[in-house]
Amino acid sequence: HSFNSATPSKNTISCYATARTGNRTRTLTLYDSTHFYIWDTIAGDWQVKEKTINKSFDANKNLLCMIGKILNEGEWHNSYKYNYTYDSKNNITNKSFYSWQGESWVKLKNEAYTYNSHKDFTSYTVTQFNGTSWVNVEKNVFTFDSKFNKLKESYLNGSGSVWSNNDQYTYDYDASNTRLNACDQLGKD
Repeated sequence: HSFNSATPSKNTISCYATARTGNRTRTLTLYDSTHFYIWDTIAGDWQVKEKTINKSFDANKNLLCMIGKILNEGEWHNSYKYNYTYDSKNNITNKSFYSWQGESWVKLKNEAYTYNSHKDFTSYTVTQFNGTSWVNVEKNVFTFDSKFNKLKESYLNGSGSVWSNNDQYTYDYDASNTRLNACDQLGKD
């Protein structure tokens, strides 16, 4: 079978175009529900470059796992895998990224999400495997009052096991819960 050329489905969900100047050609990419295409300006056709397979879902139709394969010289090869977990309210709580290395999947990155009782997003934490241990990469924390008004957004950068504040926003509200102002505090620890 030849997988080099395909026509994208009518269920296209994303399309990206990059205009280039001079002697360079334009790059067009297209995604549908399972394939990634790139426009071949010489052949004048869409070329399949990547596909997702083995998608599994829970009873609430939450995506639990998917595997990405890349096309190399007419053959599909494992490339990446995502695993997802959810809480009882169907909020994503964890996303793990794996890369195919040799003959097995190796976990490279983890994203953890938390929420309050109102289903407001309260934190996002990224850790990455550096070959020997897990290190902090990025953390975003959102604080709410008892009326679920967002009071603070904190954006932190990780270095090993240490977090440093990159940016922070604070918000004030009046008695009717109308936001009065916002304050940006860049890089305050």
